[in-house]
Amino acid sequence: SHELSAKLGGPRRALTTLLNARLISMIDRLVAATEGFLTARGIAAPLMVVRGDGALVSAAFARQRPIETILSGPAASLVGARHMTGLDDAVVSDIGGTTTDVAVLDKGRPRLDPEGATVGGFRTMVEAVAMRTFGLGGDSEVALEDGVLSPKILLGPRRLVPLALAGMVHGEAVTSELERQLRAPNPGRMDGRFAVRTGVP
Repeated sequence: SHELSAKLGGPRRALTTLLNARLISMIDRLVAATEGFLTARGIAAPLMVVRGDGALVSAAFARQRPIETILSGPAASLVGARHMTGLDDAVVSDIGGTTTDVAVLDKGRPRLDPEGATVGGFRTMVEAVAMRTFGLGGDSEVALEDGVLSPKILLGPRRLVPLALAGMVHGEAVTSELERQLRAPNPGRMDGRFAVRTGVP
C-alpha cells in the first residue's frame, strides 16, 4: 500500500491496494492484447496509457498500478477537449454509451478530486479527475414507470441498441414491424422494442 499512496489512512490505503490487486489481471490481458495487435501490424511504438489525472504512463506502469487508470476516459476527454479547442478553462461533457460525465478543465489541467476517486462506491486514495456522472448515455434505456397514474421517466441501467441502428443492421425485419405498429389502432406497451439473439448466455 505504501507504493500506491504515501497519505495517512490505513483502511483506505488497504482498500486501494485490494482494488488494485483485483484489476491487475484484467489490465494485463488488455495491455497484452493491445501489444499483440501492434506487433502483428508491425507497429514498433511504445504503448502509453492515460492515468485518471490525465497524465500518460507506460504500459508497464499501468500493469503494476491499474487502479491509477480509473476514470482515465473522462480525463482523456478533458485533455482532448483542451487540445481541440485551445481553451484553458471549460466544462466538458463526455457522453458515452451509458453515462454522461461532466468535468472541469481548470487552467489547462483537469480538476482533480482531493478526496480520491470513488470505485464501486468506495473512496480510494487514487488521484483522479473530479467529475459528476449521470446515468444517461447514447444507448441508455429510457422508459416510463409502470403501474402509476403519473409515471416518471426512468433512465437505465440497461443499455439498448438504438432503434435507428437496429433498423440499419436488420433492415426489413425491423422497419416492416415498425410500419405495422404505426398502423395499429392502439399503441402497444412493447412497440418499438425488439429482442436480438446475441449468442451470450
